[in-house]
Amino acid sequence: MIFKKTLLGVACVAAFSTNVAHADYPNRDIRVIVPAAAGGGTDAIVRKITNIAEESMPVSMYVPGFIEPGFIE
Repeated sequence: MIFKKTLLGVACVAAFSTNVAHADYPNRDIRVIVPAAAGGGTDAIVRKITNIAEESMPVSMYVPGFIEPGFIE
């Protein structure tokens, strides 16, 4: 009996949460933080990956340029 109630509860939650799953996401640009020096190999690879990923995303992705520690362009 408890199993049936639990199963019914899970089914109800799943049925009501489908609208949330279909929400437009992401709805604004994606900022990608690179934990390495600007202009290095890691930075270049991440920028290339974001360019490729942008083709299949509805929003743009960007890697902000770091001029000095703690400052985001």
